[in-house]
Amino acid sequence: MRENIGILWVEDSKSYYAEAKDILEMHASDRGIKINYRYVEDASCLFEELEKQVQGFQIYDICFIDYALSMPNGKTGENIIRELRQKKVGTDILFYSSENISTIRETIKQDLSSFEGVYVADRDSFEDKSKLLLNKNSKKLYSINNIRGLLMNETSENDYIMKSYILKEFATLSDEQKIEITNLIKQNVIDNYTFIEKSANKIIEKIEKDNILEANKILNIINDLLHLEDRYRIFEKIIKFKSNDIMESGKIDNYLNKLVKLRNKLAHRKLEICNSYKYVLHYNDIDDYERKHCCTECSDNCGHTENNKVCIEDWDKLKKELVEFGQIVSFYKNDKGGNIGKSGFMFRTEAGC
Repeated sequence: MRENIGILWVEDSKSYYAEAKDILEMHASDRGIKINYRYVEDASCLFEELEKQVQGFQIYDICFIDYALSMPNGKTGENIIRELRQKKVGTDILFYSSENISTIRETIKQDLSSFEGVYVADRDSFEDKSKLLLNKNSKKLYSINNIRGLLMNETSENDYIMKSYILKEFATLSDEQKIEITNLIKQNVIDNYTFIEKSANKIIEKIEKDNILEANKILNIINDLLHLEDRYRIFEKIIKFKSNDIMESGKIDNYLNKLVKLRNKLAHRKLEICNSYKYVLHYNDIDDYERKHCCTECSDNCGHTENNKVCIEDWDKLKKELVEFGQIVSFYKNDKGGNIGKSGFMFRTEAGC
């Protein structure tokens, strides 16, 4: 799952849905946001999905609902509003229609306390209102937990695709190609083992000399013989073998050296929002925190350094780079187009309950 925002869209005109979705996606892409859309034509599916969400994890942040649905079960927009009153829906809902706007507002006005997070738009203002709701919900991506979660989710999904691609495609390579990759892995392991062995010998010598290790020495012991970078190089090489494609120069280097390094920092460090609300600060340990933590009246003289802060502007750029790299990696799902599922490679549809 690679989405940042989940949208459940109830609309019986597929052409309108497709057109409006394309416009909203362009806006989301500019902001570094990935949307997971679920399109349904029958309002009964809306209630089924929201009921699941009430009982379980939240999948949808926003619902777009055509008030003037032509449905075989006889439900109207007013029926939908009445049923929603009975449910504990924590999702923003936007009702839209070419007409009936005053009717929708009057229906909602009758019981305002039941309709927190409900919005109304006509077709002409739908684009503006939908962008407003997207921007509102995207603000959650600026909280500490969601900054950490987004980095973990996006990079973990990329790693999953990379590993799945290697597992699927390695068996289809020629013997000569398999030997080349096997020798590459062998050299990686030798190089990494040599480095680890040297580090291990230094630690052993340190213990024999001083009897007790310093805490930072204990926390920095290395134990990985095949690094993540090595795996992405194998992924890149198999892509070249299989399709003669070459990933855009520097994309993997930028991803590993910038995005993954930041992921590793923010995943394992203490985080806090700067008192000026301008930065996410991260600290490696208690000594680091005591030297650099944000003062009560934050200013340019605060102890922040380039190594322990991420500003809003940089976070927006990083989000966009994460989405762009994810799109590149996803291009190689199931021979460029399928979806790697938990039990194999499969396609996903948007319609239906």
